[in-house]
Amino acid sequence: MKRFHKPGDEKRSVVIVRPSDYENWLSSNSTDEACSFLNLFPVELMHAEAFPAPPREPKNTTDAPKAQAAK
Repeated sequence: MKRFHKPGDEKRSVVIVRPSDYENWLSSNSTDEACSFLNLFPVELMHAEAFPAPPREPKNTTDAPKAQAAK
């Protein structure tokens, strides 16, 4: 997380809210009420899958001099 937060900066993280709590989360009227949702989500309810990035286009090395000349 060092890449995202400088020392002294406000720290932020993801909050996982159950679908049944969406309305209460979004309509919280106080900081204390909103903070009541900041609990660890049960690991047994989490699910993750790998989602590979699409293949990249090959770099065209013949365009490099043209790009430099355009600058």
